[in-house]
Amino acid sequence: MSISIKVKFLGVLENVFGTKERKMTVEGEFISLRRVLSELQQQAKDNTIFSELFDLQGNPKRSLIILINGATHEALGGLDVSLRDGDEVVLLPTIHGGWFSQKNKRSHVQK
Repeated sequence: MSISIKVKFLGVLENVFGTKERKMTVEGEFISLRRVLSELQQQAKDNTIFSELFDLQGNPKRSLIILINGATHEALGGLDVSLRDGDEVVLLPTIHGGWFSQKNKRSHVQK
């Protein structure tokens, strides 16, 4: 058995993933939000933003809002919540207003 979920990328994450949304299909009856986020981090074009959105243990910082079918992930059980077939995950970073381009410019400046 496999399940399919839809992940929507808002704000700077659209640039990081090169798309507004992605469908993910995994084998099994459920997938944890933690696993989805881990797989997405591996697929990102640029992992620079992940240090701004996640702490060293992989937990989202306050700079990222995660919604599952319109409810915050905290209200549903946190990162270990089981996602089901047809669920929609929305990743909404509160970082905005040119952060992505400014961060890239700074990383290329010689000291």
